[in-house]
Amino acid sequence: MNNFGINLTRSTDDPDRATVAMTIANASVASGKNTMVFLSSEGVRLAIKGVADSIHEEGLQPMSDLVKNYVAAGGAIWVCSPCFKKRGYSESDLIEGAILVGGAKLVEFMTNDASGVAGGAIWVCSPCFKKRGYSEGDLIDGAILVGGAKLVEFMTNDASGVSY
Repeated sequence: MNNFGINLTRSTDDPDRATVAMTIANASVASGKNTMVFLSSEGVRLAIKGVADSIHEEGLQPMSDLVKNYVAAGGAIWVCSPCFKKRGYSESDLIEGAILVGGAKLVEFMTNDASGVAGGAIWVCSPCFKKRGYSEGDLIDGAILVGGAKLVEFMTNDASGVSY
């Protein structure tokens, strides 16, 4: 089983980006990958009880469902401890399934059967593209629309990290 890690730096400040990241995390864990979402910077707010309930991007699943389904499927949510503490939260604020970790834990995960992003293709997130009213005719030459499953497939072939 390959490791698949997502560094999620957004939450209420950029619900679109946060929702897409959690959609991909769900695709990864559903495909049997050892999946971990590392919440850092503003992303740590997603680990706070009630915050996910307030995020629902049009055309995408509600964040609360994405988080709940992800954890239920066995996905890990790691929260950057310094980022969390900087924002004045305490461990009692954490949602079920989220744990505080330091950078060493992230490095350990990412260097165990995982490597950095590689490639040269132009892949465009299909739900994001369509949500903005674009059609395939609007793509530049060489770009293709893909869903989260295609990204997960690519990333788990010797390139297993993605950042939002």
